[in-house]
Amino acid sequence: MAISFSGNSTTFSDTTASVLSLFRPGVSAGDMMIAFVGGKDYNITITPPSGWTSIGSSTNGTTLAGVDTGSTKIQAFYKTAGVFEPGSYGFSISGGGASAVMMGMIHVYSTTTTWNTPTGTGATNPSNGWSSISSSSTLSLPAGAFLPTCFVSNTDATFIGTSPFFSASGRSFGSWTSRPVSAYTTTSGGDGGMFTGYTSISSASNNTPQTVTILTSGSNSERGHAFIVQLTDAAPTTTTTTRYPGRDFFQFITY
Repeated sequence: MAISFSGNSTTFSDTTASVLSLFRPGVSAGDMMIAFVGGKDYNITITPPSGWTSIGSSTNGTTLAGVDTGSTKIQAFYKTAGVFEPGSYGFSISGGGASAVMMGMIHVYSTTTTWNTPTGTGATNPSNGWSSISSSSTLSLPAGAFLPTCFVSNTDATFIGTSPFFSASGRSFGSWTSRPVSAYTTTSGGDGGMFTGYTSISSASNNTPQTVTILTSGSNSERGHAFIVQLTDAAPTTTTTTRYPGRDFFQFITY
């Protein structure tokens, strides 16, 4: 593993329009870009621009949007940066009601090897408030993996900026790094909030569902959920060449 965090877009976008424009952080060819798009309503359809691939999506219910209420949706996408990238990317938004609000953020990660295909899981919060949020499925997490994570709320309450912690049996996590350093909130469309960041895996163990804990509680209608991306890179390859004396024969072994 040789993953490092390179940067994130410095401005969230929020909209009730048909296109959500996300600004591009600085990238180099081969960097991995992870885009989080989320908010409410739960039934909004998010279509990425060309070159972006969906990692997955999750929702936390079927309540329509309103002020400090409504079920949330998060969808994550990835794109490996090319030599030339535009300054922003337009994600198409369709469906949802008049109180819908969508937000987004792009993270950039670098590696010295090659990327495995990113995977992810939604961490739903079926109950009121903001206590423990467990992932809905198991993630395979080798040592050195990075976990870009997005939290979306149905309220503009700032407590979603409280740093979470991760826990899993027999596994050691790095410190949580918020990107940006505080939550983004908006009053558009009945309000909403988004909080992103990442942590890393220090030691691997048997796969278990991950638990994300937010250390503050909201009111009965204030809730949200998280989406956790698993980002890994491939082990570097080494090629050895053997020449046999007196013969025009070479043996190449890659491992």
